[in-house]
Amino acid sequence: MTKNNIGVGFSCLDDSFSAGKQAAQDAIEESEGIPKILIVFGAMRFNHRELLAGISSVAGAVPMVGGTTAGEISTAGFSTDSVVVMALSNEDLEFVTGIGQNMSSNETACSMEMANHILNKVAFDPNASLLVFPNGMGGDGLKVLEGLQLVLGKDFEITGGYLGDDERFESTFQYYNGMVYKDSIVGLMVNKASPQQSYGVLEEAQLL
Repeated sequence: MTKNNIGVGFSCLDDSFSAGKQAAQDAIEESEGIPKILIVFGAMRFNHRELLAGISSVAGAVPMVGGTTAGEISTAGFSTDSVVVMALSNEDLEFVTGIGQNMSSNETACSMEMANHILNKVAFDPNASLLVFPNGMGGDGLKVLEGLQLVLGKDFEITGGYLGDDERFESTFQYYNGMVYKDSIVGLMVNKASPQQSYGVLEEAQLL
């Protein structure tokens, strides 16, 4: 069985760029290889563009999903006002990211957009898994699930959780491939790798 190469890093540095850079460095060093995906969770206090820029300064074009929280958990335990980065690779698995926007206007359509964005890049595999991180202030989670199941089927494995804003209950931010979004759903599909799969290509996107 192929080994999972996993590393976790976190930082509470005041400067957003430095915090992202430190967390990414620690995660990648611990993973002992070039990661295929980064999962990132950060506190609301950060300048999020600078935070992701710090991460990208270390990770380059490695795909990324995540967003803001209401407290962060890592191998160091529970923390607040911090950023946590998980770096992951496995040569037998592929990790494909996707995004849907304008969640608050139509949760079902937004989740369908995200799922179809992923399926435009990888063939559908009923044995794959999908992690989703929706805008925590964006509306009805049942409608999000309904949209995903319309695209993927009711038996498809879906996990994840709503993003937070440190209990301000105003607005959350989503992280997607080095960019910061609002009112969106980001997703990560994990399935068996195909020989043609390539990694590390950032897509053009509008920075919010």
